[in-house]
Amino acid sequence: MRKIGSITPIWNNEIFIKPHFTMLSNLNRNVVILGEKPWDEYAKDFNISSVKDKSEEILKNDFPKVKIIKDRVGHFCGGLFNQGLEELSDMDIVLKLDVDMLFEKKDWDRLIDFLSGTDYDAFRLDYYECSKTYAYGTKCGSKHNEFEKDYIAVSPRNQFGSGLIYPSKKEYLINWPDFTCHHMRCWKPSQRNINRDVIDNPMPRELINMFDKKLLNSFLKLS
Repeated sequence: MRKIGSITPIWNNEIFIKPHFTMLSNLNRNVVILGEKPWDEYAKDFNISSVKDKSEEILKNDFPKVKIIKDRVGHFCGGLFNQGLEELSDMDIVLKLDVDMLFEKKDWDRLIDFLSGTDYDAFRLDYYECSKTYAYGTKCGSKHNEFEKDYIAVSPRNQFGSGLIYPSKKEYLINWPDFTCHHMRCWKPSQRNINRDVIDNPMPRELINMFDKKLLNSFLKLS
């Protein structure tokens, strides 16, 4: 069986830490790239605060086995993730995930079983077919809303180049039916002009129950 690790970049993501790292707990090793400030590419687009929240504190208290590396790059680029690949050089495959990405257990088990039993050195996810985004809260999911086919797992034997290009020798595109990455991309309190088509497409209860209830309720009260 292949040894599998994970890299997760984090800046002010305390609401997602409990569900995300609970999900990752069956992997061999987990690494966090902790930002020293908001990454420029996101700070401008999403009006992210430059004041640190309790993400690091929560990680150290609740997930002490997670290795925390302070980001030395300062930009959301290949070099950001290469810091984690260097730390995880003893792994066979390394998942590259955002902290706001969650999978139900049935899909997570399917993914890990597949990564463990193949000889591919890189895996892309077809987000259009296999992701569900939540822009406004747990009740507002929407499929076919993302168009990337980004890498979500690679071998640490190579590193990312510019533009998050990876020099794979044999890669696989995950576009399985009935397989969903639940992505709280740009998750924010409800806005006045909500797309009513997504109101009745809620997050699975299994995932909602993984959150810290106090943090989740505090967030939803802003809606």
